[in-house]
Amino acid sequence: MVFSRSAKASIKKKLTRALSIAVLVVIATAFVFNAVFSQTGMNIPVQVAWNDQDASSRPSSVTLELLDGNNVVKTITLTSANQDQTDSNKWVGVFDSVPYSANYTIREADVENYEITANNLSPNTTDTVAVLNSQSSTTTTSQTLGDVNFVLMRSNSGTYYLWTLENYSGTKYSQLINLLKEVTGNNNLSVNASNYETTLPSSFTIYSLLILSETAEISGSEGNISLEHSYILTNRISNIYYGNVVTGTSDAVTFENVNNTTHYSLTIHHINEDGTEFAPDVVTQYEDGETYTAAPIDNDHYDAELQGGEATGIITEDMELTYVYHPKYHNVIYQFAGDVIPQNAETLLPATTEQLHGSTVAVAPNPTAEGYRFLGWKINGSDAGTSFTMPTEDVIITGTWEHFNGYFTPEISKQVINAPEYYRALDTVPFEITVTNTADFDITNVVVNELLDGAVFSNGEGYQVDSDDQATISTLAAGESITLYASYVIPKDLTQTITNTAKITSATADNYYYLDNSQEYTATASFDVRSTQDDPVLTGVHSTSTILYSILMIVGAIGIGIGIVNKKRKQKI
Repeated sequence: MVFSRSAKASIKKKLTRALSIAVLVVIATAFVFNAVFSQTGMNIPVQVAWNDQDASSRPSSVTLELLDGNNVVKTITLTSANQDQTDSNKWVGVFDSVPYSANYTIREADVENYEITANNLSPNTTDTVAVLNSQSSTTTTSQTLGDVNFVLMRSNSGTYYLWTLENYSGTKYSQLINLLKEVTGNNNLSVNASNYETTLPSSFTIYSLLILSETAEISGSEGNISLEHSYILTNRISNIYYGNVVTGTSDAVTFENVNNTTHYSLTIHHINEDGTEFAPDVVTQYEDGETYTAAPIDNDHYDAELQGGEATGIITEDMELTYVYHPKYHNVIYQFAGDVIPQNAETLLPATTEQLHGSTVAVAPNPTAEGYRFLGWKINGSDAGTSFTMPTEDVIITGTWEHFNGYFTPEISKQVINAPEYYRALDTVPFEITVTNTADFDITNVVVNELLDGAVFSNGEGYQVDSDDQATISTLAAGESITLYASYVIPKDLTQTITNTAKITSATADNYYYLDNSQEYTATASFDVRSTQDDPVLTGVHSTSTILYSILMIVGAIGIGIGIVNKKRKQKI
């Protein structure tokens, strides 16, 4: 066929147009396909479960990797901030929007002081993948079930796990399940077939959305079965049924000697005195009739008080016990109080310390600051002394200050005015007391006291008498002296040397100067008193009375002699 030039041009034009449309369709299809599949991804929820008794030992974070073969697809870090709202022992997260793959595994980086019970796990999109971190000190429980050929375990979540000595299939397996329904009272009983084992020794893995890879070991010889499982598993299993299965005629399956082991929970709460949490609760599972032990958390700084029961006993029901922790150590806190406080007070305060109750605590030395005087430490308003016995509570020790520029030290002297050799009863002894201000500034309110009982002040210039034994100098100028007068009446006939003491008991000054009370300001004056009974008789001329007495005795003797002579003369006449 021969086409004209114009026909050829038309055909060429139509082919070019059709080819262009086909290319555009292919490109658009590619774009749509890429857009659809590039936006397609999966979310993989993950969970780190902690099996420990002391949350404080947990690390600050854990790292999880999502691997496709050996390639790390995505990494996430979980911390306590990611903990499940209903269970603080679980940290949760999500590998979000990752491409679909059937080859994924999840791996957790090493955790110090913990062993990772499950790792390198294969996830799916419907269940949360759990990684369990257990402290290395995980305990193991072992129990001998005896000559049995089936074990049925029920988890707290309601899942059943079955082990049988023989392999039951078909009708026998159905009959077995029906009999187990009767034993458990659960018509909806569903056994995890992946854990249906028939070989000794045998082990199976407990799987749930809460805990992954908890392992129980079943072993035995000659039908004597032992079940060994971890502390972790103990907390997850509520019942264990075990016994013998007898195969009858016509493939009938029956039970004999069926046992049902019931587990009870012992929950131990650990709280502070104020009711706040001291440590997480510890839950332990025991079989009915077992001996339980409730132990406190060992902490040198606390005494544990058990409330709600005994520390050990036989468990026959779910139990709750509480340990209340009383601090052995309390704080000794120093504070400054009052309106006068040095500018560098914070550097002067002794540090807060922890002290064991019942111990003897030394009170800190008095601080010093230029321009201030420390007035002492007090506890509850009383002088703190040098030490105290630590109570079962914090102790606040308070110190106060006053402004201080220095001390002044006045002088005092005393003497008897015109003292004779001695005084007699009812004589008055006069004194003068001189007080001198040795400072280069005025001092005020200088109080002077007579310490001799019966001594009294007399009125004088420059001071006032407050009472018989006290006088006050209102102002004593710098370098000046004032003399005070006092007297004492001899109260009775006696022979004695008497000492009279006067004392400055207080004084003040302006500009934050103070009397130096570390010194005593006293002055004394002594005088003799003689009793009349102590005067000598006819032993010489010692006094006017003795001379007069002697003259009278001589005159009397002469008179007596003259009288005798005259009497004799009269007799002769």
